[in-house]
Amino acid sequence: MGVLLRSWLGSGLLLSLLAQQALSVVVFRDVEPPQLTPKRLMVRGTQNHNESYYYGLDPQRQDSFYWSGNDNGRETMANFTVDTAEDKTSIVSIEKFSKMLKSVHCTNSSLTMGFKDHASFAYMRRKWQWVNDDDNRKFIMVAGTGNCGWNQHRLPFNVSEIVFDDRANAARLHGVPTEWKKAIQNYELTVGYMPGSRSGSRKRDLDKSLSVDFNHPLPLSSMEFNTPVDDLKVTYSCESCGTKGSFDLGFHIKTEWGIPKEASFSLAPNDVSASFTPSLGISGNFTDQFGDELPLGSIPIGGFSIPGGVLEIGPEIEFSLGYTLGPVSGSATVSTGVTVSLSKSAELEIALTSPDVSASGWTPQVETEPLKLEAKIEATMEVFVKAAVQLSAEALGQGFEAGIDLKPYYGATMGVSSSSEGACEDDNEKHALGVSVQPKAGVSLNAEVAKADDPADPIASVEIAAITADMDSACYGFGPSGAASSSASATPSSSKAASSHSVTLTPTPSPSEYTSSSAYPTSTPYSTNISALSSATSTSATPSSSSLTPSSHLHRRNHRRHGWH
Repeated sequence: MGVLLRSWLGSGLLLSLLAQQALSVVVFRDVEPPQLTPKRLMVRGTQNHNESYYYGLDPQRQDSFYWSGNDNGRETMANFTVDTAEDKTSIVSIEKFSKMLKSVHCTNSSLTMGFKDHASFAYMRRKWQWVNDDDNRKFIMVAGTGNCGWNQHRLPFNVSEIVFDDRANAARLHGVPTEWKKAIQNYELTVGYMPGSRSGSRKRDLDKSLSVDFNHPLPLSSMEFNTPVDDLKVTYSCESCGTKGSFDLGFHIKTEWGIPKEASFSLAPNDVSASFTPSLGISGNFTDQFGDELPLGSIPIGGFSIPGGVLEIGPEIEFSLGYTLGPVSGSATVSTGVTVSLSKSAELEIALTSPDVSASGWTPQVETEPLKLEAKIEATMEVFVKAAVQLSAEALGQGFEAGIDLKPYYGATMGVSSSSEGACEDDNEKHALGVSVQPKAGVSLNAEVAKADDPADPIASVEIAAITADMDSACYGFGPSGAASSSASATPSSSKAASSHSVTLTPTPSPSEYTSSSAYPTSTPYSTNISALSSATSTSATPSSSSLTPSSHLHRRNHRRHGWH
């Protein structure tokens, strides 16, 4: 997972860092329960509390709190249901009886409330005497935002004793303010999108989604790669490369006695696509294979916060560019393109406690552009871009990290051939030399789960989808021709080179033959047998691997294979 996300959550600086970078932070605010069919709460001493005017004063074992956030004009709801799970601990919320109060005064050791009428006070005294009847009993009294005048978010108090003032219709609760993670050990928290909510069969009040913006160009539109030898030069440009759309995001956690029993991220795409149309400049005489994955940059895209240490979510988009090259003999400019898109019906749930991924409808659609080749070259290449959605969440002190990456790739094996009758079969100008091209393109989509305290070591990695596009081979003629004088530009042909000097390829091993720990193959996917070319053809290197196993790792660790000695 991303180092930036880890530092935010680990140091508690998420909100301040986002503010410094002028990013939008969705800060949730307290709201009353939505108009849903209410759950019957477990209440001390009464059965018909929902019919009682005073039910908000009743000590309860369970209670639910709600927050709402405005995410780009859409209201998003969070539901936090707590359970004391003990006979000697009850919870009461001031928000549920605040209309009965004429005053509230809070300190670091007490909370004093004055009631408007004696009837409300008398009902409260009868119910709250429960905490005084046993030294081991306690209240968790929750003050709503601003109830104390100075509290900027909901604030729980641990109350162990109550003193009643009959003449003033007031009660002084002796107790100290505390953190939610210390006050509550059993809870269930749900925020944003949940799987199945798109079907329309579920009420939308609690399913309104957080939105993760996916409209971003690649952070670097051009660069020069570092290579292991001086005479191998590789440049890259991709002016219109980037991603579009957004993801609906949800988070859910259920904890018992401080131990998470369930936790998950949920994602659903909205018009998500990734366009990868690179132009590569390749030049050199290199007989081995070289590969690398380069981070292009991370884009923090805002965060989501429920104040009081209830929840922090910090998403970002992380881009990287990877490639394998070699052998290479000659120089050329290679341009091509891959565009992938995801269905709106796709849904994904990443389980965090028992790592697993449930996905439906995530098979990407792939569109390719023909490879364009300028000048002659004999080479094996593959290049990909990876756009990863990184997610980190901390709920009441429990931390989680996960993410998905969308990874379109394009590759080709190019071999030089010659024939006095025309190196390319469909070349009308019968160029004596040609470059036969075996192209390939596709996309992989992967998900990963990591522990927040050790995100560099993922505990689960799953390939959601992998698509290889059908592409025709081609032949580019160049050099002297039987029909015209030497041509300066290559002439593409849809057929393979027909020549005794043509390239012979053996089948590519399947991805399962590659080790999962490496982004690059250890075997040789292609073997090439090139007989002596005419004197017009430069001495060629023997092409080796052209295959790159799609990487499923989402964290910042680079995966490299250096085949040079």
